[in-house]
Amino acid sequence: MRKYAQAERHALCDTALRLGPDAPTLCVGWNVRDLMAHLAMRERRPEALGILVPQVRDASERTRERYALRPFEDLVDMVRKGPHEFSPFRIPAVDAHANLQEYFIHHEDILRAQLPAADQEGVRVLGADLQNALYDALPMAARMTLRRSAMRVAALCPGHAPLALNSPSEPIGEFIVAGQPSEVLLHLAGRMSFVEFEGEPDDINRFVAEPRGI
Repeated sequence: MRKYAQAERHALCDTALRLGPDAPTLCVGWNVRDLMAHLAMRERRPEALGILVPQVRDASERTRERYALRPFEDLVDMVRKGPHEFSPFRIPAVDAHANLQEYFIHHEDILRAQLPAADQEGVRVLGADLQNALYDALPMAARMTLRRSAMRVAALCPGHAPLALNSPSEPIGEFIVAGQPSEVLLHLAGRMSFVEFEGEPDDINRFVAEPRGI
């Protein structure tokens, strides 16, 4: 999985340079410069954990805003070079699992923001090996994004075994999210995605109404 994390990192940087700092993203309120600032500080500053810890969220955003003042090409270069020597993201297992999700999702944040709404024709086609790696990443992603959901959710991806994404102690319903692993991952992250649902309409509507993402 690590090689795919590295490949997505470099592909994201190439796309950022091609589109420029002012291009939109799917991250509300952020253009490409803002997103690259987030990625650059994420691997260098401890307050980057603010995305997960509400108590330091303001400090995290102030740091990101300072990073965003740097020349755009420098930000992209920082992201391309990767984390500083003391960052936990230098640990191969952390890079393989956390960074594959991070860089794939944020690369799609840039790419899909340039598409007309719900235009599946413009979505990039991924190779089978990358889809396999993203399928392997689904359980970790689900632990983060479905931890508060009372719905029992499973993924059904072409060419893969059905995958239970969570196991709530007192489920109030259940259903299946069907689609390519990449699309299921993006759906879990609350991004534009192309998936189908299988189950009772009330269960599906209840789940769709839940907030997605971390």
